[in-house]
Amino acid sequence: MSGMAGHALAGVLFSAVTFLLFLAGEAAVPPALRLRLGNALAGRGNIALSDIMRTFGAVLDRIFGTDAFSLRFIGAALLLSLLSFLLFFATYLIRMPVFADSLMGDGYQRHAVGGQLLTMFVPMNVFITYLGLAYCRDVVLQVERRGRPARLPLFLAKDLFMKVAIVLLAMGLVYLALTPRGSFSGPGAALLAVPGVFWGALRFQNLNCVYIYSSIVSSLWLWAVLLAWAGDGAVVRFLGAVLPVQTHPIRAIGLAAAALTAVFYWIIVLLA
Repeated sequence: MSGMAGHALAGVLFSAVTFLLFLAGEAAVPPALRLRLGNALAGRGNIALSDIMRTFGAVLDRIFGTDAFSLRFIGAALLLSLLSFLLFFATYLIRMPVFADSLMGDGYQRHAVGGQLLTMFVPMNVFITYLGLAYCRDVVLQVERRGRPARLPLFLAKDLFMKVAIVLLAMGLVYLALTPRGSFSGPGAALLAVPGVFWGALRFQNLNCVYIYSSIVSSLWLWAVLLAWAGDGAVVRFLGAVLPVQTHPIRAIGLAAAALTAVFYWIIVLLA
């Protein structure tokens, strides 16, 4: 499979997961809110930002639960972490075909890389995805209660800043833990290596890209939902010719968010 075809398929799969999220969480949205959204999307009213955030929050609560320390939330976050891990690990392999070929053909390298993934990258991915998801739900609640359209850039910037800070902190702690093993000459060298590795990972030049991009999956969903809402549901209205926007507004919003999620993924891949 060519690189472009692989990225295209990955984006489609990512969007499918996003749509399934809304499909599974649709029942949690109160009937009155669904009716209000349906009428607004059909052109008989405006869509309030608080309604969109309440909808997205209800979907998240239906899938992940309301208690970040519950087994349900932890289990759902673990599943999301593994799915996002597979998505961005596949993206890395597509971007690095020489590495992918050597990995498939060299059993020793496959064993070494597999051990590294299982002992460091997968646990970090789970930890970071869990924190990112929990913080995303808190941001949704903040926007729902106090958010105004003019303040949205601030909320989104804060969301992204916090997730980057979580990733950098986790990388720093791991690198410090690796220092006694000889991976770095000292604690200072370990911490100084973090920015360069982080920057390279953003461009899919090392495996750290897996958990870095996994940390923003929940942010991509949030941004996609907000873009679907922008302009009183302009994106959903544009798709209104084929979407049942009045009878199934949550599915319509979910489908629009899914399409935007795929676009986000493709933009990341193209710009990296």
